[in-house]
Amino acid sequence: MKITEKVKYNNEIYIYEYHDSDNFSSLELYRCQQAYCVSFLKGNERIVIVYNHKNMTWRLPGGTVEHSMNETLDCTLKRELIEETNMKALRYLPIGYQKVSKEGSVDNGYIYIYIYIYQIRYVCIVEKIGEFISDIDGDITKIKLIDIDKYKEYFNWGKIGERIMSRANEKVKIIR
Repeated sequence: MKITEKVKYNNEIYIYEYHDSDNFSSLELYRCQQAYCVSFLKGNERIVIVYNHKNMTWRLPGGTVEHSMNETLDCTLKRELIEETNMKALRYLPIGYQKVSKEGSVDNGYIYIYIYIYQIRYVCIVEKIGEFISDIDGDITKIKLIDIDKYKEYFNWGKIGERIMSRANEKVKIIR
């Protein structure tokens, strides 16, 4: 399934093109910049969300791939979960990715579009390592467990967000 949405951010237009995917082997690794996860707590039907106090927003746990360290997408997922939630991934599966492009200049009636990055999406089962205090960078100051159908009370990512959550609900049954 492919879903496309345009989003205005900092006075620039970005094109988010979501694709369902069961693996990421066809993607150019250097363009895969972020990995985020719909994380279900082991033995619980609720998902983990994190609060970024700098942006004052709730979101899924995840973050940037450390290409300089030759980090894989799976390693990014595991590291970011530990850093942002103090939880470890027990089992996980890919659910999809977003191709994020930026609209460029208009010239002779043409809109130039620049490929920007891929954002990877997983579903996983997690368990607590210990109590959460804050992440290493200090950006994430709170975590919360919520019912998956309540995520729009915290963040609303439009049709793409609906598909990510729906796909996570489908795929989590495989790894439970």
